[in-house]
Amino acid sequence: MAIDANSKIDSIASELDFNGLALEVELQTGVRHQIRATLSFLDAPIVGDPLYNEQASKKPMELHAYKMVIPKSSLSLLNEDLEIICNKQFKPEAQE
Repeated sequence: MAIDANSKIDSIASELDFNGLALEVELQTGVRHQIRATLSFLDAPIVGDPLYNEQASKKPMELHAYKMVIPKSSLSLLNEDLEIICNKQFKPEAQE
């Protein structure tokens, strides 16, 4: 059974040190492998993804988060959105 996966994807920085692309991905649904499968479908697979990138090498997969937001509506324990800022090294310079 197929499940619809809805995402909003925006480019926030390009031509980074590794000749890659930094994206902001907002998941409207929570489907397993949603980001990986969507980017592969758009012919922009994640570097090192052994499942969705036919040209993946033995390099580790280059999928990192610099920020995660969990809406208060997702967990009844939250009084407000939960925002987690990750290690700054993954945050694209163009975001500021």
